[in-house]
Formats: sequence, structure tokens, C-alpha cells
Amino acid sequence: MNHHASRPRHSVTDPRTLLTLVVVLFLLQLPWSMSEANAQEKTEATPPFRYHLFSEPSGIDPAQVSNSESAYLLLSLFDGLYRLDANGQPEPRLAESCRWHSPPQSPQPIIRCRLRPKASFSDGSKIRSRDVIESWHRLFAKNSKGIGASLLYGVKNARSIHRGDLDVSTLGLKPRGDHELEILFEAPPAADPEFLHRLTHPALSVTKSGVRLDRASAVGASTSGAYQVQSWIAGQRIRLAPRTPGQPHVEILFIDDDETALNLYRSGELSFLRRLPTSYIPSYKGRPDFQQIPVFRFDYIGFGPELKDQPEMRKALALSLNYEELRVIYDALGRPGCTGLPLEWQDTVHCHEFNLKAAQDAWKKVPTELRERRWTLHFSKLGGDDIQKGMEWMQAQWKRHLNLKIDLQPVEQGVYLRQLRDKTPALFRKGVGPDRATCSAALEIFSPQDPENFIAYENKRFLTTLSSLKLLALDVRNSKSKSVAKSRGLCSEGIQHLLQDFAIIPMGRIHFTVLAQPEWRGWTLNPLNQLDLSRLRWSPSRQSTRPESTSATPRAGNP
Repeated sequence: MNHHASRPRHSVTDPRTLLTLVVVLFLLQLPWSMSEANAQEKTEATPPFRYHLFSEPSGIDPAQVSNSESAYLLLSLFDGLYRLDANGQPEPRLAESCRWHSPPQSPQPIIRCRLRPKASFSDGSKIRSRDVIESWHRLFAKNSKGIGASLLYGVKNARSIHRGDLDVSTLGLKPRGDHELEILFEAPPAADPEFLHRLTHPALSVTKSGVRLDRASAVGASTSGAYQVQSWIAGQRIRLAPRTPGQPHVEILFIDDDETALNLYRSGELSFLRRLPTSYIPSYKGRPDFQQIPVFRFDYIGFGPELKDQPEMRKALALSLNYEELRVIYDALGRPGCTGLPLEWQDTVHCHEFNLKAAQDAWKKVPTELRERRWTLHFSKLGGDDIQKGMEWMQAQWKRHLNLKIDLQPVEQGVYLRQLRDKTPALFRKGVGPDRATCSAALEIFSPQDPENFIAYENKRFLTTLSSLKLLALDVRNSKSKSVAKSRGLCSEGIQHLLQDFAIIPMGRIHFTVLAQPEWRGWTLNPLNQLDLSRLRWSPSRQSTRPESTSATPRAGNP
């Protein structure tokens, strides 16, 4: 029997019918009709590559980058000295190379970077060492809201400048001619052995001096990357023009709903779906447009300062979750309860294990007032329905196994981050995308001086492990086998401290499930969730596979 033919007709109130109407209305609101879009595509060598953002960026200034949404756009417009490749390794972009001239352990640690002589801005002017210095100076301006300045904290005088004690001209950066840059670091132990990894962050991109980078000035603004902004229609889309002849154009739509985005992909209006709802994973597996890409994340359930002195309650909550059940529900490749870091960074994977008896024994030791109290689990709405489903599962598990009274509180992302900073809830979910692809980048957020240490974690052994791990970074970068093995042991040791203290409940290895029309090749989604389109190309000889042919019924999915 034909599956589609046997379906009943849908009423206007049927959710699938309503969703279709929403998509149609969305398409009608686009600033171009389908015929106009097709006519435009015929005048170009290739059709545009279209993907979506969940929110509209406020501008194109790397100094203001604060989330993955703005980073997606900025990575097409601007290059830095390095960028992270598909395997999580720094690769040169505007730089030919950056090398330690004297290592981090020396009295005066120095890196020297050699720029590519042919590197240029989109207006044709050459990129010189002075442009790098001025771009990084901008990160210390009072109106800069991104994390750029903190990425440079290992550089000489950076912290004092950020506090306002010194002028930005004293930052440890010196031009050595037009194409060489010298970076001076604070004396050990403040030097930054992982600085080459930090160079891949989009906040350290190179911009042209004097160019305005707000939304109103974005069209035609000079850039250092593969694309320029050709047009920007507020609330609807951005169109990017390539700097290289023959390179495809890129269009970015603003869509805050996963189902709407999926339907636009099905209709061919999106070339790339950033996040396939996990309820659809079983029906799309095996298709040529289906990909699951591992990312470096350290998402966790955190216990706020209110529970800092309640180890038995944290233990009960951590051991009363049937993690294997959650893995099946999510169709996840990694098991919740284990950390989300790559296996190659660790010598042993440490996890919380479901142990109902131990959990209930620990629960009996929790003060009666806390056991009978009604709690709230806070989380960001940015994760969409998948995160909501996961939190509902935890709520049910804790209620069933511990009789815990608990409510769920989804919060808008901006409000949620302020809430975490100002008054961290007792129970919360935090998604963590490290600023660089190293184990210490994930672990350092739990050090006392880090502003992201929302759980107020303090453990001297953990800090000693973290310090030792950072000192090995340069040897690991140079692939010295003994140091690589020691680094893996220290990474595991740091994770073990967190889990033995029941400081967090890690959410497991995260994989981004994407759909990409097979005609498009050369794009890279690296492990820090950065989309690189600089090598994008159109291969029409490869046959497209349209998702609308699937008829499987969706089921509950993964984070």
C-alpha cells in the first residue's frame, strides 16, 4: 500500500497543516518572489548557497562577536591569522606561520608571525602587520562586548589594559616590517602556551582601520575574508558576494524555528540545514545529504552555589538518571553522563553511572527541608525542542526515582546568561562551546577566577592538574609522543575530579546533525561549530536528494 495515499486528509487545525501554512507565509514575506530568485540565479554561474541563522546578527564587527550566530556570518567575511580545520587543528590563513621564538617557559616568551605577502582586503589594499595590531587594539575599546580581549590575556599588559590601568598602545605587539608581527607575552607562569589555538577564534579576525562595521554600514564594507555583504534586508536575509570570480554567492535567512527551516530545506529553498530535529534522525540516516559531525562541547547540568555544600544531594541527582535510556531517546552517538570531549584527548572516558540504590541512599542523607522543597531546573530556549525534551526527561526521572518536586523554566538566551551571572540558580543546564579546541579550554571554566564558573567550583587538586595540562600545550602541538600521552592522562584526571565531586552532570558527546544538498562541496563545519565557506563550490553533476521523499514518523530525539 502506498503510504502517502493512505493518509487521512488534514483539517485546518492539524499541526502539520498549520506548519505548512507557516512556511508558505514565510516564503510570501521574502523580499523576492520565486520567479525573481530563479531569474537572478540564471544570471549567475551557480545558484546561491542558502543556510539560516536562528537570530539576526547586530552587525559584522568581530570585536562584538558573542555567540555562534554572529560567528557564522563573520567567518565568511573576515579571516584571522589562523582558522580551525575540519579535524580541530589550527591552520594558517592570513599568516604563513606563527612560531614561538622563545617558548612560554622562557623569561620573555615571544611568538613571531609571518603574514602572507599577497593577503589583501576586499578593496584591494594589502593586509599588513599594523592592521593586525589595530584590529586587536579594538578589542579593548569600552564599547566592545565580545570576548576578544580575554583571548589576549596572556599577551604582555593585556589584563592591565582591560582594567583601564594602561593605554592600549602598551599591548605586547610589535610590527617587524609590513609582513611580520612580534607578540610578547607576560613572564611565566602567566604566558599562554595555547595561544596558537586562540588565534583561530573569529574575534581575532583582521579588519580594516576606519571601516564602520555596524549593520547600517555592512553593505560593501571592506573585508579580509572570502565574502562581502552585498545586501542586508532587516528581519529577512543577508546576501554575500564572493571575492573570487566563479565562487558561489551565499544567502543567509533568519529562521528561529527548526521545523520551518526543515520545510524550507525540503522545498529546496535552503541548501544547508544546520540542525535537523533529532526526532527525524532515524528517517534520514543513510541519505547522501545526512551528516553527523562531532563538535567540541562540554554541556552539563550544573549545581549553583546554593548546593555547593550539599554533596549528597548532588550525588543523588547524578546517580538517579538512567543515562542509557536518554541516549536511546536522543538517538545519540555519545552517552549522556559522560563528558563531551573527544576520545583522543583522554586516556580513559569518565562517566556517571546509573545506580538507583546509591542514589536513594545518598538522598536519605539530604536534609528533609531540601528533599521536600520544590525546585526549578533552568535552561536556555536557544536549544529548541530537543533541549526541552531532555529536560522533561530529567524532570520525570528525578520525580520517579527520588520523588523530587521540580519545575522546568526555559528562558530566553540573553536573559538566561544574565541570570547565570547575577544569581546562578540551584539547578541549570549550560551549553559550553570552548573558545579553542583543547581539553584545558573546557576545564578552565571551572577554575575560581573564570567568570563562567557558575557552580563556584573550588578544588586545589583540580587546579594543579589544569596548570600542568596547559604547560604541555606546546609539546602536544609539536606532537611529542610522551607529552601527548601525559596530556591525555591529565585531561582524564581533571574530568575525574569534577565527577568524583559530583560538581556537574555532563551531557555526553554532542554531534551536530545537518543536511546538505550533495551538489554543494567544499564547505567545512569544524568541531567548534564554525562554518567555513571559503572553499565552497557547486558540483551539479552530483544528483540532489530531496528530503520530501521521506515518510517516516518522527520520534523523540537528541540534544
